[in-house]
Order: sequence, then C-alpha cells, then structure tokens
Amino acid sequence: SATSTQDPAVSENLTSAMLVLTRPPESDRIPYTGRGFSSPVQASIAWWKSPGFMENTSEFRRFQRSSDEERAGYDEDKQIFFTFIQDSLDSAENQSFTSSDIILFRGISSSFADTILDNAEYRETSYASTSYDPVVSLDLFGPPEPEGYHSLLVMERRAGEQVLFINEDEREY
Repeated sequence: SATSTQDPAVSENLTSAMLVLTRPPESDRIPYTGRGFSSPVQASIAWWKSPGFMENTSEFRRFQRSSDEERAGYDEDKQIFFTFIQDSLDSAENQSFTSSDIILFRGISSSFADTILDNAEYRETSYASTSYDPVVSLDLFGPPEPEGYHSLLVMERRAGEQVLFINEDEREY
C-alpha cells in the first residue's frame, strides 16, 4: 500500500463559504436616543461614539484601568470629565437589559487570546466594545496576525442581563 507524505496541516482555500448573521431582535437594538436616557447620559454615549472614538476611548479606558494612585496623576479636569462619562455610561448600562440571548464578538490579539486561554477567564475593568457581527469585529478591532489568522472573543449574554446597545453602524454593544 502507498503511504501518504502529505502534511495534514496544509491549508485549503475555500471556493465559497457562508456566514449567517443572527441579528438581535429590534427590541434589543433600540437607539440610545430613543431609550429615555437623560441628556447627560445621551451626551456621554454620543461622546463614546464620536469621530475621535479610538483616541478618546483609549485614554478613557486607560483611566478606568488605572489605580487610584495613577488616577491622581491625571489633571483634575480629566478626572472630573472621565468620572462623569463613566457614571453616565454605568447609568445607561444599568438601565439596559437584553430581552433575548445575544452572542457578541470582540476582535483580540493572539497574545490576548493566549492570556485568556491560560487563565480560563476574561475580566475587563473598562468598557469593552463588542459587536453582534463577527465580521465587524474582525475588520475594525482584530487585525490579522502575521500568519493570517484572526482571534475573536465570543461572549454570550442571556436574556435579562445588562448590555447597552450603542449603534447599528458597527452593530456595537
């Protein structure tokens, strides 16, 4: 009999593939402007999704992840502003409950994926943008690794859990 010398790990190009997107029901995708949030809460969400999103939220997330001692190093105006944003976003999230089970995705680096695999859990002290569309997560937040692979964090939210819908453009929660 002939013995195969072909490497079993050889990649194979697919001629076609289909991804079926499960869109959450409309009741779980109500725009923040139609949710009855106060003006300060709406302003905080608008700031979160503003055109300077990455620059704004990167600094804000660093603030959220910092210790009290590190926060004291921020100038007083930043501390006041970031605390206001955090309190407002917390208020919005505390008022937002999903009516159905939702699968959310977040593009992550392979080193972050390794950390999660090594520790078997993911804890985030800051807000983590997610999308119900894995393609959006891969395109916007998860650049491919040098080998060409993408890493995705998949999170399941059950009906009744808190989750804040941000916008349909990026299908963001």
